[in-house]
Amino acid sequence: MATSKNHHFVPQFYLRQWCGDDGNLIAWWRVPGGLDSRQLAPAAVGYKPHLYSYSKDTVGRLRDEIEKVHFQRVDGEAPRVFQKILANKNLTETDVEVWAEFILNMRVRTPENVEYMKNFWKRTLRDLEVRRATLENEEKSFYQWVKTKEDSFPEDIALSQLPAIGGNERAMRDIKLFVWRTAAFEKSKRPLVCSDRPLIVTSGLHKEDCIVVLPVSPRLAFIAFRPGSNAERHLMSLNENELIKAINNAVVRAADKFVFTRLRSDISEAFLNERMRSN
Repeated sequence: MATSKNHHFVPQFYLRQWCGDDGNLIAWWRVPGGLDSRQLAPAAVGYKPHLYSYSKDTVGRLRDEIEKVHFQRVDGEAPRVFQKILANKNLTETDVEVWAEFILNMRVRTPENVEYMKNFWKRTLRDLEVRRATLENEEKSFYQWVKTKEDSFPEDIALSQLPAIGGNERAMRDIKLFVWRTAAFEKSKRPLVCSDRPLIVTSGLHKEDCIVVLPVSPRLAFIAFRPGSNAERHLMSLNENELIKAINNAVVRAADKFVFTRLRSDISEAFLNERMRSN
Protein backbone atom coordinates (compact mmCIF):
# COMPACT_ATOMS: atom_id res chain seq x y z
CA MET A 1 0.00 0.00 0.00
CA ALA A 2 1.54 3.32 -1.11
CA THR A 3 2.28 5.98 1.50
CA SER A 4 -0.21 8.85 1.54
CA LYS A 5 1.34 12.18 2.55
CA ASN A 6 -1.40 14.81 2.36
CA HIS A 7 -4.29 13.83 4.62
CA HIS A 8 -7.41 15.86 3.85
CA PHE A 9 -9.58 16.73 6.83
CA VAL A 10 -11.97 18.55 4.46
CA PRO A 11 -12.78 16.04 1.70
CA GLN A 12 -12.09 17.12 -1.86
CA PHE A 13 -15.45 15.86 -3.19
CA TYR A 14 -17.15 18.21 -0.72
CA LEU A 15 -15.04 21.26 -1.62
CA ARG A 16 -15.73 20.84 -5.34
CA GLN A 17 -19.17 22.40 -4.83
CA TRP A 18 -17.39 25.74 -4.45
CA CYS A 19 -15.32 25.30 -7.61
CA GLY A 20 -15.90 27.21 -10.81
CA ASP A 21 -15.81 25.76 -14.31
CA ASP A 22 -12.00 25.73 -14.14
CA GLY A 23 -12.05 23.32 -11.19
CA ASN A 24 -10.73 25.90 -8.72
CA LEU A 25 -12.28 27.68 -5.75
CA ILE A 26 -11.43 31.07 -4.30
CA ALA A 27 -9.48 30.74 -1.05
CA TRP A 28 -9.36 33.70 1.32
CA TRP A 29 -6.89 34.08 4.19
CA ARG A 30 -5.50 36.73 6.48
CA VAL A 31 -2.28 38.58 5.74
CA PRO A 32 -0.74 41.46 7.72
CA GLY A 33 -3.03 44.42 7.32
CA GLY A 34 -5.89 42.65 5.57
CA LEU A 35 -6.86 39.72 3.37
CA ASP A 36 -5.51 37.88 0.36
CA SER A 37 -7.24 35.51 -2.04
CA ARG A 38 -6.22 33.09 -4.74
CA GLN A 39 -7.68 30.45 -7.00
CA LEU A 40 -6.76 27.02 -5.67
CA ALA A 41 -7.72 23.43 -6.40
CA PRO A 42 -9.49 21.42 -3.64
CA ALA A 43 -6.41 19.19 -3.45
CA ALA A 44 -4.34 22.21 -2.35
CA VAL A 45 -6.35 23.07 0.78
CA GLY A 46 -7.96 21.36 3.77
CA TYR A 47 -5.10 18.96 4.43
CA LYS A 48 -2.13 18.46 6.74
CA PRO A 49 0.82 16.20 5.89
CA HIS A 50 0.69 12.88 7.71
CA LEU A 51 -2.10 14.08 10.00
CA TYR A 52 -3.29 10.52 10.67
CA SER A 53 0.02 8.68 10.19
CA TYR A 54 1.33 6.33 12.83
CA SER A 55 5.01 6.65 13.71
CA LYS A 56 5.88 3.68 11.50
CA ASP A 57 4.61 0.45 9.98
CA THR A 58 4.31 -2.40 12.46
CA VAL A 59 3.18 -6.01 12.26
CA GLY A 60 -0.51 -5.95 11.41
CA ARG A 61 -0.67 -2.15 11.14
CA LEU A 62 0.44 0.09 8.28
CA ARG A 63 1.58 3.64 8.96
CA ASP A 64 -1.18 5.20 6.84
CA GLU A 65 -3.87 2.70 7.72
CA ILE A 66 -6.29 5.27 9.16
CA GLU A 67 -6.11 7.49 6.08
CA LYS A 68 -5.99 4.67 3.52
CA VAL A 69 -8.56 2.39 5.15
CA HIS A 70 -10.85 4.33 7.48
CA PHE A 71 -11.12 7.80 5.97
CA GLN A 72 -10.99 6.58 2.38
CA ARG A 73 -13.94 4.31 3.19
CA VAL A 74 -15.88 7.16 4.85
CA ASP A 75 -15.09 9.56 2.01
CA GLY A 76 -15.78 6.87 -0.57
CA GLU A 77 -19.29 6.10 0.70
CA ALA A 78 -20.40 9.67 1.44
CA PRO A 79 -20.45 11.18 -2.11
CA ARG A 80 -23.37 8.99 -3.18
CA VAL A 81 -25.47 10.26 -0.28
CA PHE A 82 -24.11 13.78 -0.78
CA GLN A 83 -25.49 13.80 -4.33
CA LYS A 84 -28.90 12.67 -3.08
CA ILE A 85 -28.92 15.52 -0.55
CA LEU A 86 -28.02 18.00 -3.31
CA ALA A 87 -30.86 16.61 -5.43
CA ASN A 88 -33.31 16.69 -2.47
CA LYS A 89 -33.97 12.95 -2.74
CA ASN A 90 -35.21 10.77 0.11
CA LEU A 91 -32.52 8.91 2.04
CA THR A 92 -32.65 5.21 2.83
CA GLU A 93 -31.69 3.79 6.23
CA THR A 94 -28.29 2.93 4.78
CA ASP A 95 -27.92 6.49 3.49
CA VAL A 96 -28.73 7.88 6.93
CA GLU A 97 -26.09 5.62 8.49
CA VAL A 98 -23.48 6.72 5.95
CA TRP A 99 -24.24 10.43 6.31
CA ALA A 100 -24.33 10.31 10.11
CA GLU A 101 -20.90 8.68 10.13
CA PHE A 102 -19.59 11.26 7.65
CA ILE A 103 -20.81 14.13 9.86
CA LEU A 104 -19.24 12.61 12.96
CA ASN A 105 -15.94 12.08 11.18
CA MET A 106 -15.93 15.66 9.90
CA ARG A 107 -15.97 16.67 13.55
CA VAL A 108 -13.36 14.13 14.70
CA ARG A 109 -10.76 14.47 11.95
CA THR A 110 -9.69 18.13 12.39
CA PRO A 111 -6.04 18.82 13.24
CA GLU A 112 -6.95 20.44 16.56
CA ASN A 113 -8.98 17.41 17.64
CA VAL A 114 -6.18 15.03 16.66
CA GLU A 115 -3.75 17.19 18.65
CA TYR A 116 -6.12 17.27 21.62
CA MET A 117 -6.30 13.46 21.67
CA LYS A 118 -2.52 13.13 21.45
CA ASN A 119 -2.06 15.57 24.32
CA PHE A 120 -4.70 13.74 26.36
CA TRP A 121 -2.71 10.53 26.17
CA LYS A 122 0.55 12.32 26.91
CA ARG A 123 -1.02 13.85 30.04
CA THR A 124 -2.49 10.49 31.05
CA LEU A 125 0.88 8.77 30.81
CA ARG A 126 2.65 11.61 32.62
CA ASP A 127 0.12 11.25 35.43
CA LEU A 128 0.82 7.52 35.65
CA GLU A 129 4.53 8.27 35.78
CA VAL A 130 4.04 10.69 38.69
CA ARG A 131 1.89 8.15 40.56
CA ARG A 132 3.90 5.06 39.61
CA ALA A 133 4.86 4.23 43.21
CA THR A 134 1.20 4.03 44.29
CA LEU A 135 -0.31 2.30 41.25
CA GLU A 136 -2.24 -0.90 41.85
CA ASN A 137 -3.81 -3.71 39.84
CA GLU A 138 -4.98 -2.69 36.36
CA GLU A 139 -3.33 0.75 36.41
CA LYS A 140 -0.03 -0.78 37.46
CA SER A 141 -0.24 -3.46 34.76
CA PHE A 142 -1.11 -0.84 32.14
CA TYR A 143 1.79 1.38 33.23
CA GLN A 144 4.25 -1.53 33.09
CA TRP A 145 2.99 -2.44 29.64
CA VAL A 146 3.29 1.17 28.41
CA LYS A 147 6.89 1.35 29.62
CA THR A 148 7.77 -1.38 27.10
CA LYS A 149 6.55 0.82 24.25
CA GLU A 150 8.35 3.47 22.21
CA ASP A 151 8.14 7.21 22.89
CA SER A 152 5.62 7.59 20.06
CA PHE A 153 3.09 5.36 21.85
CA PRO A 154 0.82 8.19 23.19
CA GLU A 155 0.42 9.67 19.71
CA ASP A 156 -0.12 6.29 18.09
CA ILE A 157 -2.76 5.17 20.58
CA ALA A 158 -4.59 8.47 20.11
CA LEU A 159 -4.67 7.96 16.34
CA SER A 160 -5.87 4.38 16.74
CA GLN A 161 -9.01 5.66 18.47
CA LEU A 162 -10.15 7.93 15.61
CA PRO A 163 -12.21 5.29 13.76
CA ALA A 164 -14.04 4.24 16.94
CA ILE A 165 -14.83 7.84 17.88
CA GLY A 166 -15.98 8.59 14.33
CA GLY A 167 -18.41 5.69 14.56
CA ASN A 168 -19.39 6.07 18.21
CA GLU A 169 -22.73 4.31 18.73
CA ARG A 170 -24.18 6.88 21.11
CA ALA A 171 -23.22 9.82 18.90
CA MET A 172 -24.57 8.01 15.83
CA ARG A 173 -27.83 7.33 17.68
CA ASP A 174 -28.09 10.96 18.79
CA ILE A 175 -27.67 12.47 15.35
CA LYS A 176 -30.03 9.95 13.74
CA LEU A 177 -32.73 11.08 16.20
CA PHE A 178 -32.45 14.64 14.92
CA VAL A 179 -34.77 16.10 12.32
CA TRP A 180 -32.76 16.39 9.10
CA ARG A 181 -33.55 19.24 6.71
CA THR A 182 -32.01 21.08 3.81
CA ALA A 183 -32.34 24.83 3.45
CA ALA A 184 -32.22 26.20 -0.11
CA PHE A 185 -31.17 29.78 -0.78
CA GLU A 186 -31.96 30.25 -4.45
CA LYS A 187 -33.21 33.83 -4.07
CA SER A 188 -30.70 35.12 -1.57
CA LYS A 189 -28.36 37.90 -2.72
CA ARG A 190 -25.37 36.24 -1.08
CA PRO A 191 -24.59 32.51 -1.40
CA LEU A 192 -23.24 30.25 1.33
CA VAL A 193 -19.51 30.24 1.87
CA CYS A 194 -17.34 27.35 3.00
CA SER A 195 -14.18 27.16 5.11
CA ASP A 196 -11.56 24.76 6.38
CA ARG A 197 -13.88 24.14 9.37
CA PRO A 198 -17.28 24.04 7.64
CA LEU A 199 -19.18 21.83 10.10
CA ILE A 200 -21.00 23.78 12.80
CA VAL A 201 -22.14 21.89 15.92
CA THR A 202 -23.48 24.32 18.51
CA SER A 203 -23.16 22.00 21.53
CA GLY A 204 -22.91 18.34 22.48
CA LEU A 205 -25.00 16.08 20.25
CA HIS A 206 -26.77 14.75 23.35
CA LYS A 207 -28.03 18.21 24.31
CA GLU A 208 -31.60 19.27 23.60
CA ASP A 209 -30.79 22.48 21.74
CA CYS A 210 -27.88 21.23 19.63
CA ILE A 211 -27.90 22.36 16.00
CA VAL A 212 -25.77 20.76 13.28
CA VAL A 213 -25.17 22.79 10.13
CA LEU A 214 -23.06 21.94 7.08
CA PRO A 215 -23.15 24.04 3.90
CA VAL A 216 -23.31 21.51 1.06
CA SER A 217 -23.22 23.97 -1.83
CA PRO A 218 -23.33 27.75 -2.29
CA ARG A 219 -27.13 27.51 -2.32
CA LEU A 220 -27.91 24.61 0.00
CA ALA A 221 -27.25 23.77 3.66
CA PHE A 222 -27.78 20.58 5.62
CA ILE A 223 -29.37 21.35 9.00
CA ALA A 224 -30.22 18.92 11.83
CA PHE A 225 -31.87 19.54 15.21
CA ARG A 226 -34.00 17.80 17.80
CA PRO A 227 -37.76 17.92 17.09
CA GLY A 228 -39.74 20.32 19.26
CA SER A 229 -36.62 21.96 20.66
CA ASN A 230 -35.91 25.64 21.17
CA ALA A 231 -33.33 25.23 18.42
CA GLU A 232 -36.05 24.23 15.97
CA ARG A 233 -38.23 27.18 17.00
CA HIS A 234 -35.30 29.56 16.60
CA LEU A 235 -34.42 28.24 13.15
CA MET A 236 -38.04 28.45 12.00
CA SER A 237 -38.22 32.09 13.13
CA LEU A 238 -35.44 33.19 10.75
CA ASN A 239 -36.16 34.37 7.22
CA GLU A 240 -33.93 33.30 4.33
CA ASN A 241 -31.53 36.23 4.52
CA GLU A 242 -31.20 35.97 8.30
CA LEU A 243 -30.48 32.25 8.13
CA ILE A 244 -27.86 32.49 5.39
CA LYS A 245 -26.14 35.34 7.25
CA ALA A 246 -26.15 33.31 10.47
CA ILE A 247 -24.64 30.27 8.72
CA ASN A 248 -21.97 32.33 6.93
CA ASN A 249 -21.16 34.10 10.18
CA ALA A 250 -20.63 30.77 11.99
CA VAL A 251 -18.63 29.18 9.15
CA VAL A 252 -16.30 32.16 8.76
CA ARG A 253 -15.74 32.51 12.52
CA ALA A 254 -14.94 28.79 12.73
CA ALA A 255 -12.35 28.95 9.93
CA ASP A 256 -8.82 28.15 11.01
CA LYS A 257 -7.03 29.66 8.00
CA PHE A 258 -9.15 29.56 4.85
CA VAL A 259 -12.61 30.68 3.78
CA PHE A 260 -13.79 29.43 0.38
CA THR A 261 -16.14 30.97 -2.19
CA ARG A 262 -16.95 30.19 -5.79
CA LEU A 263 -16.55 33.82 -6.88
CA ARG A 264 -14.76 36.74 -5.26
CA SER A 265 -18.03 38.68 -5.35
CA ASP A 266 -19.77 36.02 -3.23
CA ILE A 267 -18.58 37.63 0.02
CA SER A 268 -17.55 41.11 1.06
CA GLU A 269 -14.08 41.70 2.42
CA ALA A 270 -15.66 43.73 5.23
CA PHE A 271 -17.68 40.66 6.31
CA LEU A 272 -14.52 38.53 6.32
CA ASN A 273 -12.41 41.17 8.07
CA GLU A 274 -14.88 41.41 10.92
CA ARG A 275 -15.08 37.65 11.49
CA MET A 276 -11.95 35.79 10.38
CA ARG A 277 -9.57 35.01 13.21
CA SER A 278 -6.02 36.30 13.19
CA ASN A 279 -3.41 33.55 13.02
